[in-house]
Parts: sequence; C-alpha cells; structure tokens
Amino acid sequence: MLKPKEFKADKAITLPSGKIAETREGTARDWMNAQKAVVGDNNPMAAIYALIAELVQIDGKQIVYEEVIEMNLKDFMVLQAEVLGQNFPGPPQPA
Repeated sequence: MLKPKEFKADKAITLPSGKIAETREGTARDWMNAQKAVVGDNNPMAAIYALIAELVQIDGKQIVYEEVIEMNLKDFMVLQAEVLGQNFPGPPQPA
C-alpha cells in the first residue's frame, strides 16, 4: 500500500471562520485526481471543489470533497480564490 504523501504547505491563511487553512501548489496529478474523483458528477465546477480538497488542509487535517461542498460560503470563497489564483494564473500581463 502506498504511504500518503506528506502535505507540504506553501501558504497559511486565516479563514473568515477563524480556522487556519494551509494550501499547497498543485501538480498535474492533483488535477487528474480531482477530475477522477467527480466522474459522473454533472456539476461543471465539481472538479474545482475536488481540487480544493486535494490542495488544502484545515486546522492541520486534510479535507475531503464533501467537506468542501458543505463549507461555510465565506470560507469556501476564500479557498476557491486562493487555490485558483495559486494554480491557474491568468494570461501574461503586458509590460
């Protein structure tokens, strides 16, 4: 059996609820795992929610997809912005 990979946070933020979220930069494997986790789910944003679960731990504990979709909206919006901003940068800006 594979040993769970160690979570190495790149950033820690305090969520509006007061919980501490740690995020890490994603890999292509994280994106692939997120897509696999939501096969058959018709929600076009489901893979993003699953990616949040892959890349975030809260108060020192890894979270799962179901926790993301039941999360307080303020916390969720902060995490979504953080994960998307950290892993999906926009096009290069003109100099």
